[in-house]
Amino acid sequence: MSIQARKAEEPAYRLDDQIGYLLGRAQAVALGNLRRNMGDLDLTPPQLGAILKLMELGQVSQNELGRQSGMKPATVHGVIQRLQKRGLVDSSPSPEDQRRRLVFLTQTGTQMAATLAGHSQDAAEKTLSPLTIVEQGTLNDLLCRVIAG
Repeated sequence: MSIQARKAEEPAYRLDDQIGYLLGRAQAVALGNLRRNMGDLDLTPPQLGAILKLMELGQVSQNELGRQSGMKPATVHGVIQRLQKRGLVDSSPSPEDQRRRLVFLTQTGTQMAATLAGHSQDAAEKTLSPLTIVEQGTLNDLLCRVIAG
């Protein structure tokens, strides 16, 4: 069969060629590796993200935490409430604006964050293991550009 005849038989749209589909599949691999590494810590990916982002940023407003971690305000509010119930985060009024709450890791949360950072790094290494170091850097740069728009 000629190349032209084969191309005519190929569907115009292939799911396996779509960036959203491929990103979703890659995310599933990454989350699977992360879940296996986290064991029985019983945290959702948004909770994990909030803890690690608070470790990185320190004390921030709930809105700022949401912006920095890519969560909608309603989502970050629920995440913070659940983490507070577990004693991993706490909040206090902002000295500049008493209406604004500042969120921070508790001592237990700080210890958990250190553990999670190690598990997260191990999972990332497993996820990226099929790529060379240069390819890993290129992938990270490209994804950051896509996210930035």
